[in-house]
Amino acid sequence: MGAVAILQRSGPKRKEGKTVPADVLAQYKVYSMVLEDDNSDMADIDLEVRDDNCSPSSQFIFGDYTMDVKSMVRLSGSVVGGERLCNRLVADHVPSGETRRVHVFGYYSGDTAMR
Repeated sequence: MGAVAILQRSGPKRKEGKTVPADVLAQYKVYSMVLEDDNSDMADIDLEVRDDNCSPSSQFIFGDYTMDVKSMVRLSGSVVGGERLCNRLVADHVPSGETRRVHVFGYYSGDTAMR
């Protein structure tokens, strides 16, 4: 079976819920962490960043496809400038009959330096 998108969220957003203007972005980071109870039968859930708020015609920008419970994507410069970014989690494998909880954290900055 192919990959299945299990979460899709447009971003980044300011606290009051307004979308951050694309021309303000200089850096963008997003982290995800899959909570696993059994390390012998782990889910394979990947993190992607896409453009155009994940519309059907959105283009893939970058992803983390490592077999790990933690994923990170860090983008800067012309890659983020002028884009309407979104995060997408894609489940390549989840053990049959099970679910997973995933925490996703996104950060953005208009500055060129961000830790």
